[in-house]
Amino acid sequence: MKGIDVSSWQSIINWSEVKSQIDFAIIRLGYGDNITKQDDKYFLRNVKGCIDNNIPFGVYIYSYATNLGGNASIQSEIDHCKRLLSQISKKPFCVYIDMEDDSTVKLGKTLLTNFALEFCKQITQAGYKAGVYANQNWFQNYLNPSTIASYGYSIWCAKYSDNKPNISSNYDIWQYSSSGRINGITGNVDMNVMVLNLLEKPL
Repeated sequence: MKGIDVSSWQSIINWSEVKSQIDFAIIRLGYGDNITKQDDKYFLRNVKGCIDNNIPFGVYIYSYATNLGGNASIQSEIDHCKRLLSQISKKPFCVYIDMEDDSTVKLGKTLLTNFALEFCKQITQAGYKAGVYANQNWFQNYLNPSTIASYGYSIWCAKYSDNKPNISSNYDIWQYSSSGRINGITGNVDMNVMVLNLLEKPL
């Protein structure tokens, strides 16, 4: 199945034109701490566009977390997700944490994997399917994808290539390009293929 992921970088999207070209979309919810200025300003608009056009959608938050609680924390990012998820009328097929920021690599694989697990645990307890997005380099060097997948959490891996990702677990979605073109979207858009059908496995 063919999908895209979008954020405020794509500005206003004509979802009625997009819908015939894709099977799913993943929408950025925001980034970092639970403060409104870090909400993606097109999140609610994009969710409404998907709902109105019957496009299955997931969501993601871009992570900067460097600790478990307080400012710049995984807990604040979880709360950020919960706040915005409470404002939408349809449940996304998965809620992902996007872990790829260079400022956090110093924390090491064990702690970063624990952050991912904590995020997924709390999002699952809130009634959603949860998962982790990262690029192949991160899944090879800064996260333990086999541990994450062993809990049943989704893996969404980026590798811009014709060759499939090579990581220590299976993955549900492969982001294979950042330069896709879709009618109804101005400029480039990330392209994805869903390997395991998450759309037929709601919680």
